[in-house]
Amino acid sequence: MESKYLLISLFSVSVSILLLLLSPASCQISAQESNSPSPIIITLHQGEKKEISIEEFFEEVQAGQAEAAASGIDFVFFDETKGKLIVDASLIQPVGAYFGKLTLGPEEIPLVVLVSEDNPPLSARIILKDNSIETGESLQLYFDIKTLSQIRSSTFVVKYEITDFNGEVLATHVGEEAFSTASPLFDTLQVPPSIQPGEYILIAEISHDESVIVTGELFEVNEKELLPRSTVTRVAFVILIVLGLVVLLLLISLFLLRKNIDFIVKNQPKKLEEIYREFIKTRKASDAISRLRKQLDILNKGRKLKVINKDTHEKTSRRIYSTVRRIERKYRDAPISSRSDEEANRLKHELSLIEQAYRLKSIKKGNYEKARKKLLKSINEKKGKKQ
Repeated sequence: MESKYLLISLFSVSVSILLLLLSPASCQISAQESNSPSPIIITLHQGEKKEISIEEFFEEVQAGQAEAAASGIDFVFFDETKGKLIVDASLIQPVGAYFGKLTLGPEEIPLVVLVSEDNPPLSARIILKDNSIETGESLQLYFDIKTLSQIRSSTFVVKYEITDFNGEVLATHVGEEAFSTASPLFDTLQVPPSIQPGEYILIAEISHDESVIVTGELFEVNEKELLPRSTVTRVAFVILIVLGLVVLLLLISLFLLRKNIDFIVKNQPKKLEEIYREFIKTRKASDAISRLRKQLDILNKGRKLKVINKDTHEKTSRRIYSTVRRIERKYRDAPISSRSDEEANRLKHELSLIEQAYRLKSIKKGNYEKARKKLLKSINEKKGKKQ
């Protein structure tokens, strides 16, 4: 029997875990665990040269299992002897964003190089609060700004561009901002709803004192969900808790039912005689029979839930029915006054119920008067017999 309750508990927990696994939050985790290499963004100034080792990012290159090559950007190439990506921007290289790709065996990884002016008066980069948004949402960002030399103005102009990895501009925005190096500057950029789900790059060209700094951040646009992932997760946890409580309450109810049945079965002869002696003393047959019928109801529930076997149920029920018959026979032999008082009280109770139903307009006036007249007649007869 205990194994049956254990199976019920395990089933409830399994259903809750399944809901959690099927929630969008779990799907999002699976997407983030993908092994596909992320696009590469490289920032540098005019006249700067960078040698970037990609061995730590791509194990295939380190093990010599895949050939590497860079294409699409004239001043970027892959040095096979060093195993490094070489980015060499000359002093006359125009400021801006350049798009290419890094080929690793069968894979092509988007490559974006952002070139800023040489020796700018400040260092600035944008940082996205969240790199994953839903369709139609805004990008929340702030600027990390540090002054490198004496500046003449505390304002700058920023041009935002949202592009794909082929360099196609999907949205632009231009604004003037005032900044302080003491605290970050926050900004909000609306992403057009027409942009399809996928991965994009936000490029910011910051113009200050006739110099231009180019910075960028990757972000991802996801399809708008009917329910936020956090809401689905909360609902799943609530379901898990509710199911757990239901199972706990079921087990407690069954435990208490079993305890009541054990008490009735083990103490039955003594309990039945106690009820019978109380009846003889008070002559209240209805109370005694009501208590016995409650015991029968507990036994019947236990039998339906299979917490008591058939033989014990039949044996115990038979004893209770026998005591009920004894009380009913004794009740017929009881003094007239005892029976009359009990019957009169029952008739008075029925009369009060009928009067209450009439006040609530649950019965018609004619039926009420007829029933009332009949009950009053019976009550008067009982009083006459008593006298």
